[in-house]
Amino acid sequence: LGDIFISIPKMISQSKDYNHSEKRELSFLTIHGILHLLGYDHTLGKKEEEEMFGLQKEILNELGILS
Repeated sequence: LGDIFISIPKMISQSKDYNHSEKRELSFLTIHGILHLLGYDHTLGKKEEEEMFGLQKEILNELGILS
């Protein structure tokens, strides 16, 4: 489908900015990238944003990665 590149220094910085664990932020970014590869695009409008971010939250919750 494609590649996902995650900047580890940026991930660490964002985990601090959002008050998340590094595990949660890395998981979020990975899921976010996979959803983009599957065709989801939160930049197309409010409906698409809600759908994509809802899926991200659902997946993180199912995996038990809450903070």
